[in-house]
Amino acid sequence: HYLSPDGKQRYPADEHYRVIEPDIKNGAKLLPLTVSGGVAWVAAQTAPNHLRLTLIDSGYINPKDRVATVRFQTVRPVKMVDLLDRTLFNVGNASTARIEVPCGMFRFIDIETKESL
Repeated sequence: HYLSPDGKQRYPADEHYRVIEPDIKNGAKLLPLTVSGGVAWVAAQTAPNHLRLTLIDSGYINPKDRVATVRFQTVRPVKMVDLLDRTLFNVGNASTARIEVPCGMFRFIDIETKESL
């Protein structure tokens, strides 16, 4: 169920998602970045112009190599580096970056942004 802001009304999820879906999609555009592909992900701000992106192969039952596509929406990356193996990613003027996530593994990516968050 979805609950009203005051918690007094319940809405069935299988119907009400259509009402809030546009709000969720529009809200996602305000995030610094989003990630697609068969990965789980989380991003956290670690400094005024740094994000820490964690990518995990989401195939618990069916692990395999994955490719995550990172879309930069409200920030511009100037540097991206894998914190474990020190791989540098070419970001240039890109609005997207592709990152391979090995089977059953994870990656920790530090993203330096041009603007402060």
